[in-house]
Amino acid sequence: MTPTNTECNSNRFLFGQVDRRQVVADFSGGQLTTDGGLILIAQVDEHYRISERLAMCFHDQREPDRVRHPVKDLLAQRLYGLVQGYEDINDHDELRHDPMFGIAIGKLESSYTGSAPLSGKSTLNRLEQAFHVSRDLSEERYIKMTLEPKLVEQLLVELFIEQRKQTPKQIILDMDVTDDLTHGEQEQAFFNGYYDHKCYAPLLIFSGRHLLWSQLRASNVDPAAGALSALQRIIAQIREHWPDTRIIVRGDSAYGRDDIMSWCEAQAMSSMSLLTPATLDYRPSPGDWNNAPRRLMNSSANRLKPPLTRCSPLLLVKPN
Repeated sequence: MTPTNTECNSNRFLFGQVDRRQVVADFSGGQLTTDGGLILIAQVDEHYRISERLAMCFHDQREPDRVRHPVKDLLAQRLYGLVQGYEDINDHDELRHDPMFGIAIGKLESSYTGSAPLSGKSTLNRLEQAFHVSRDLSEERYIKMTLEPKLVEQLLVELFIEQRKQTPKQIILDMDVTDDLTHGEQEQAFFNGYYDHKCYAPLLIFSGRHLLWSQLRASNVDPAAGALSALQRIIAQIREHWPDTRIIVRGDSAYGRDDIMSWCEAQAMSSMSLLTPATLDYRPSPGDWNNAPRRLMNSSANRLKPPLTRCSPLLLVKPN
């Protein structure tokens, strides 16, 4: 075999400066990492201020003079670890010394002698415990942070709205359940026959690629549990910014429930016409909305399916 000569690219890429050190990317070897994408993730986070705004959803009751790691840095470290596939908090006992994580968070050196630049598993665990405690921490010795869940819910929708430069004529809200595989004896983890393993069954609501709702649930609950409450909060917030936008709520037959349908029909956003998955290509004309359900029920696509009822999977919001 004839040897092949390769040309090495000696370009260097500068990513600014952290403390007294320049951040440079090149291909000359030395200390290598597979987490180089963290720099780009950190830039996205800085642009949209996700960690910063998420930190505002917490109440930090620690003594300011004794705080080494602000809530924003704790959240950024935990989020970046999840993005890179480090799901376990135990991983951060090593990651707290990782230069790439230090660059992403902006802390390569600790101001305390003998201390790692970033937080370890115990500090991050206390952050996550903030989800499970009340705002009264007078009896708590170690946990000094609490969370306002409603502020987090609002933040997801705010980020979605802010990224639309113009008011959309129509948006689609997709609801669905997925499986979150569990390991060991985690609380509220049950065997799910559909997914064929023990898991959680979180409820997710998206609009395109934007996550608007994520609710962790046990896997033995009704798939539609919490869906109505989630829709009420999301649509109310969207209507404050886009009162004239047509909203389509889409999901499978698990969400065709009377309470969901009745609430949607009662809203000022107008009445609903219903479609089954086999007839998604059908679109009623502007003057044929009242006859749409009857036409769908009598269509050949639906003759092989159960009769169409109010509890159908796709809710079309009639334009005003």
